[in-house]
Amino acid sequence: MIVAEPGHVPWIVHAASAFARAGMLSEYITPLVTTRGEEERLTGPLPDRLAARVRAELERRQAPPSIPASSVTRVATARELACVAVRRVRPASRAARALGDRRDRAFDRGVSRRLDATHLGAHLVYGAALHSLRKAEEVGAITALEHPVHHHRFAEAVLQEELMLQPAWAPTMQFHRPSTRRKALIETELEIADRITVFSSFSKSTLVDAGVEEEKIVVSPPGVDLARFSPGKRQDECFRVLFVGVLSQRKGLSYLLEGFRRAGVPVSELLLVGAPWGNAAPWVNQKGVRIVRWLRNRDLPALYRSADVFVLPSLVEGFARVILEAMACGLPVIVTPNTGAEDVVRDGVEGHIVPIRDPEAIADRLVHLHRDDCARTRMGDRARERAEQFPWERYGMRLVEILGDGRGG
Repeated sequence: MIVAEPGHVPWIVHAASAFARAGMLSEYITPLVTTRGEEERLTGPLPDRLAARVRAELERRQAPPSIPASSVTRVATARELACVAVRRVRPASRAARALGDRRDRAFDRGVSRRLDATHLGAHLVYGAALHSLRKAEEVGAITALEHPVHHHRFAEAVLQEELMLQPAWAPTMQFHRPSTRRKALIETELEIADRITVFSSFSKSTLVDAGVEEEKIVVSPPGVDLARFSPGKRQDECFRVLFVGVLSQRKGLSYLLEGFRRAGVPVSELLLVGAPWGNAAPWVNQKGVRIVRWLRNRDLPALYRSADVFVLPSLVEGFARVILEAMACGLPVIVTPNTGAEDVVRDGVEGHIVPIRDPEAIADRLVHLHRDDCARTRMGDRARERAEQFPWERYGMRLVEILGDGRGG
C-alpha cells in the first residue's frame, strides 16, 4: 500500500501509520518527513526570522515511530520547501499558488512512477493525484482519493455570492475562483478514483449533488491528539472568544466580528489566531479584538485553554480540525452547518450550530454562554467526551477498512 501526501494535508501521516501497524504499508511518499536534527539542517541557511517560521512548519512533518524509515520516500522536496517559505511570507500571492500547483504536479508524477503491480492500492490526495490514479488503473491497484473539502461548484457558488453581499471583505476572500484547469483536474480525479474519502456528510452531499457516484464516497471524520489537546484551568476572568484559522471571509469573519460586537459582553475579548489572507484592513483596530498572526503549533493547546468558547462561522469548510482540538480542550463550540461539524457537534450538547451569515445568532449564543456558567461548563465537558470518540487512530483504521481487503470496500 502506498500512502502519498503532497505537502498540504499533514494528517495523511495518520493513515500511513495505520497501514504500517496493520503490516500493509509499502511506502509513505511525501516531500518532507523530518526529525529535529533535520529541521535544524534544513533551516540553518535561512535568515533567523524565516528559519523560525519554516521550523514551525516542519515540526508537523515528523514521522511517527510506527512508520519505518525504510518505508519513507521523499518526492518534490525542493518544491515543497519553496512553497513553505513563500506561504509564510505571502500566503495569498499568485506566486504561492503557482508554486503549489507545480509542487502538486511534480509530486503526482513522482508517485505515479513508483506505482506498479506489486502494490495493493494507493491512498492519494485530491489535486495531486491524476497521473497516479491513471497509473493505478493500469496496474490494477485500488485507489482512495482524500477529498476533505466541499465540491468546488458548491464552494464557488457560495463564495461568489459572498463577494456581492460583503464587497468590503472581497480582498480577504480565499478559494473563490479556482482555475478552469484545476476544476477539470479534480473532476477527473473524482471520476477515476475507486473510493473518495471525505471529512463530513455535508461535504459528501455537495459531491453527490455535483454528480459524483454516492456509492464510492466514504465519510471519515478527522481526528485529534487527545493527549496534547486537553482541558486546563483558566488563568484570568476575561470572557475570551477564540477563532483559529486563516483570517479570511471564507471563514465568516465579518459575521463573527459583528456577532461579538452585538453581544456586548463586558470584560471580553475576541482572539483571532491565524495568518491574514489578502488585505487585513477589515478587522484591524476593532474594539475588544486581538490578533495573533503567527503561533507555533506547539503553543496551540495553551491558547485553547485560555478561552471560554470557540467560534468558527465558516461559509465553506470540509471539516476544520481546529473544531475537534477546541472540543478536546473542553471548549463549547459555535459552528455553522457548512463547517461539516454536524457529524460531531450536537446542537445544544457540545455547543451550538448556527446558520451561515447570522451575526445575531452568534451574539445570542455568546450572551447565553457568558451568562450561564453551568451551561458553559456542561457543554465543555460534553465537548471533551465527544472529542474522545475521534482519536487519530480511528481515522487511520477507517482507511485501512476501506482499502485493506484489496477490493476497496
